[in-house]
Amino acid sequence: MPHGITATHQGQVNEELLAILGEVNRTTSTLRREIAGVTVPDTPLVARSMEEARALSEPYLFNHVVRSWLFAVQLAELQGVSYDEEVVAVAS
Repeated sequence: MPHGITATHQGQVNEELLAILGEVNRTTSTLRREIAGVTVPDTPLVARSMEEARALSEPYLFNHVVRSWLFAVQLAELQGVSYDEEVVAVAS
């Protein structure tokens, strides 16, 4: 198991998530894209999360999720709050 990852939920870890995390390039400053005028990370983890959300959600719900994510990013930037970009993207 990768360093820093602990087993939760009855001792099981989602192997697919671990594989995705293993692919993530933590230098997200070069992996960026713009959505509706907001610059966000464009890492493999974020891309895969967006694919899953789009596949499992109705269009209106997916659009709401993306708007909520972009709002959170803008709000954090306006308030000068430090945050993990990938965590906010995936959690949104």
